[in-house]
Amino acid sequence: SIEGVLIKKDDYLGIINGSIKYSMSNIEDLLKRILDLAINDDAEIINILVGDEGSVSYIESLEEYVENQAPFTEYKVYNTNQPVYDYLISFIV
Repeated sequence: SIEGVLIKKDDYLGIINGSIKYSMSNIEDLLKRILDLAINDDAEIINILVGDEGSVSYIESLEEYVENQAPFTEYKVYNTNQPVYDYLISFIV
């Protein structure tokens, strides 16, 4: 357990403002949980950066999710091919 979050081997971590907030075995569920934070904060713009190991199928699913949950929120996807993180999500409120 770190910062009150139980972390299991091979889990994906959701780090928000430098703190571990989520540890989940399913990356798509984790990304949706983080997107929900942006949507609930009435984000105007959501940026999804896809790294080297990021999956296009997850991105398509996330785009559909944002369109359904927050149709007036602008989102952009950037294929960065960076090697450290599979996905980074940033948003502007």
